[in-house]
Amino acid sequence: MFLLSDNGIISFLEVNTRLQVEHPGTEETTGVHIVIEQSRRIADGLPLSVKKTPAPTAGFCADST
Repeated sequence: MFLLSDNGIISFLEVNTRLQVEHPGTEETTGVHIVIEQSRRIADGLPLSVKKTPAPTAGFCADST
């Protein structure tokens, strides 16, 4: 996918629609439930509930998979 900004800069965006095995770590550190956002809201034609970039956290998440 290519994106064209308002000032004419063209950027390439790699789109990977698969839910990655690491997604629980992202959910834990951002507070965004990716499965609900991707699989339910988008699939149902609803807008995302996330309106802005989540604030950075001071914590971390370890994945043992």
